[in-house]
Amino acid sequence: MKKEHIIKERDTLLNYLLNAELPYSKSKIRSLLKHHCVAINGVTTTQFDAPLLPKDVVTLVEYNPKLDTPLNIIYEDKNILVINKPNALLSVPTENQKEISAFDYVKDYLNHPVYVIHRLDKFTSGVLIFAKNVKTQAYYRDDWQKKAPDRSYIAIVEGKVTEKSGTIQSYLQESKSLFVFSSDTGKEAISHFETIRTNDRYSALLVSLETGRRNQIRVHMADLKHPIAGDSKYGAKTNPIKRLALHAYRVKVKDPINHKLMTFIAPIPQSFNQMIGLADYR
Repeated sequence: MKKEHIIKERDTLLNYLLNAELPYSKSKIRSLLKHHCVAINGVTTTQFDAPLLPKDVVTLVEYNPKLDTPLNIIYEDKNILVINKPNALLSVPTENQKEISAFDYVKDYLNHPVYVIHRLDKFTSGVLIFAKNVKTQAYYRDDWQKKAPDRSYIAIVEGKVTEKSGTIQSYLQESKSLFVFSSDTGKEAISHFETIRTNDRYSALLVSLETGRRNQIRVHMADLKHPIAGDSKYGAKTNPIKRLALHAYRVKVKDPINHKLMTFIAPIPQSFNQMIGLADYR
């Protein structure tokens, strides 16, 4: 959770934090600084002696040691940055979830503004693309589905899927509690799947999106009566790897300059391999 403090007089950052009657020990405050959890006027800093002026806003974000991992960069050029987002990390901060996000890490890495193109659910890992400028963001947001014609996920679902492939089409609605469900009305959602591996308890599917609705794959797998492992929200009974078994494996996008297709792949998590043996999948 973020905590904001408005500075009343000149000071230095560490001195202010140590004397601000915060519910943290000295070592905890130093840890927050070390792990990029302190910002001055929206800019993250690790500088202990950073100067503070009256009306400056100091923001503290609660540090989660599970997220203490280097930014896993898949690709970078002058227009985009592509990362392999870990599980349990928000794509972007929200009003209701003010914890640190992939957006914060990328912004800190680039040290200049970053622009959101698309999102992954917090508990979905894999390919996530950010724009480095407004022009690139606008290019992709103008019909993202055509600019990214291949958005494929690995989903480990409960039970043995007998179909080799299939398509799921429904209309999705969202309740006030953010629960998404198929109904007779709502926004059309289309997912295609291919069965990659099966065993007695689980099946590995390659799921490709034709549309991109909130929780689309999770709802469609539940509609198939094969919920994603670890997805208790949508009916899963098991959680063998202590996470949602959904990974954004491959994204193909058009280059914003020459419009040639670029392919980005985030390796399948080792925990998925242990569940169903995907180490040789390409």
